[in-house]
Order: sequence, then C-alpha cells, then structure tokens
Amino acid sequence: MSTRNWKKSKIYCRSCKRWKNDIKHCHCPRGEKGSLTWVDIENLEMGCNKCNRTWTLESNKLHCSCGNVQRTQYVDTVVALEEGDQVIATDGDMIYVLTRSGVVVVGYRSFPDIGY
Repeated sequence: MSTRNWKKSKIYCRSCKRWKNDIKHCHCPRGEKGSLTWVDIENLEMGCNKCNRTWTLESNKLHCSCGNVQRTQYVDTVVALEEGDQVIATDGDMIYVLTRSGVVVVGYRSFPDIGY
C-alpha cells in the first residue's frame, strides 16, 4: 500500500490571477462551512477534513467569484511542459502549470530539488 501525501487543495484562477485556498467541500454531508478539501496526487484522491470522505480525483472546475470557470486537471506523473505553458507555482514535489489552453495542470515535477 502506498503512503499518503495529502496537501491542502488550492486552485489558480487565470482570469483574476489569484490563488483560491481553503476550497470547501461542496455538498458536504456535515455542512460546507468549515470543510476543506485536500488532494493526494499519488493516489489520485481528494478528501474532506470535515466528513472524512474521499473520492477519486478527477479534473474539476472552480467557479471563481470573478465569474471565471477555471478547469484544473490532476495527473500522477511528471508534467511535461510545452511551448506556451507557464509554471505558476511549485510546492515540494508538485508543480502547477497554466497551459496555453487555459487549463491548470497539477502533477509532479521532474527535479524536486530545483526551483523554477
């Protein structure tokens, strides 16, 4: 069984160019207030700290308060950069890339000891 590597969920909105932290668990059975989502890329799971449920991590959409709907894709592999892609953040062994198409891809970076 693989180890768990939970990280607090965060999403970047390309429209207002802001990070959205403290992502709530929509429709949490114990109530959205006070719920936070966490991601485990290695096991492709997302979970809630309030109800303790986990579910398959799939591409998801953030409905930002600025009106933008931001799509985020999670991959359990090293993210390959292509021309026009922009590294917007790193967090330990994880990398957040804004692709030319506007999708934020979250996955592993190939050189975890080197900053971008």
